[in-house]
Amino acid sequence: GIDDIDEARATHSGSIRHEGAILITTIHCRHDYTGSVDACDYSVVHLAKSEAKWNAPSANSTDTETRRGIKIILTVSGRMGLFKWYAFMLAWVSASALLGVAAVAVDYA
Repeated sequence: GIDDIDEARATHSGSIRHEGAILITTIHCRHDYTGSVDACDYSVVHLAKSEAKWNAPSANSTDTETRRGIKIILTVSGRMGLFKWYAFMLAWVSASALLGVAAVAVDYA
């Protein structure tokens, strides 16, 4: 893990604050029988010897600023929700009825 972002790295010249870091966060969620989320597990891994660095244009159009920070990559997995046949049929019938009303309204407008 990372205890202190200001601590100098053994393999690099600067600290994590000055060089940046990449963190990979994995989230896995499970749902119960009703389709609600039951629990989520997550883990965070720091990629060793990684830098989060990008060049951004500055106010002066000829210069660029080098910015460093923490890049967080999210990976989400699991199943959420539950298919309900009656909800699908209700939405489909409602949409068909509204489309029919709209067609009649356009024909007589």
